[in-house]
Amino acid sequence: LCRRTLITNGTILWEGYTTNWELSGARATKVARFIIEEFQFSPEKMVVTAYGQYRPIKTNTSDENRALNRRVEVKILKENKSYPKQPNDHFN
Repeated sequence: LCRRTLITNGTILWEGYTTNWELSGARATKVARFIIEEFQFSPEKMVVTAYGQYRPIKTNTSDENRALNRRVEVKILKENKSYPKQPNDHFN
């Protein structure tokens, strides 16, 4: 997505993103878009959620663990639990 910039307190930020949360959202959106475009998956059934550094699966104590935390999880549900469209929904 972009080049990384090292910050002195050990936090890694990526050029073009103010926070890792924003980078997480961009990464998840890119994967969702790939699934929609390459597999003709309905975007109406797609939800993108970004957690950034707030839901790690491993401690960020090694390069390997940090790589595991930079992930996108895809969950496919059996039932279509879409939200009803709202009158002021500008995305319809």
